[in-house]
Amino acid sequence: MLLSYRQMHTITSSLHLSPLHMIMNGRGRDVTLILKVSRINTVVTRKREQRVLFLVVTMVVCYLLCWLPYGIMALVATFGQPGLVTPEASIVPSLLAKTSTVINPVIYIFMNKQVSAVTRDVIIRVSPVSQRPSTWRSKFLQS
Repeated sequence: MLLSYRQMHTITSSLHLSPLHMIMNGRGRDVTLILKVSRINTVVTRKREQRVLFLVVTMVVCYLLCWLPYGIMALVATFGQPGLVTPEASIVPSLLAKTSTVINPVIYIFMNKQVSAVTRDVIIRVSPVSQRPSTWRSKFLQS
């Protein structure tokens, strides 16, 4: 049985809701665990929880900002008048959806201290010796 163009778009549009549901469900559990642990009144624990909560909220908001235009465009193309969504109008939502794969690592690098430190170390190791800080240069020349 062959599916029509509208049926294919409907199926594709509904598949975009599945990752959103999984993210909201998984991150929702993270947030509830954070809120349960927040009863511990240590300053360090509170700061860590707030950073994690901010990281989770930022990731969900960025996911929505990247995929919501694409989902809306797909729904309009599916249920709207034929020819309403032109190829030119679909470029920006498609590019936004594709940038979502780049945004998550960037969020982790800037908002997670451990990932940031490891990334910094990797960048320093990959950079040429002349561009490394003097402490790294001296260690490199000694070995």
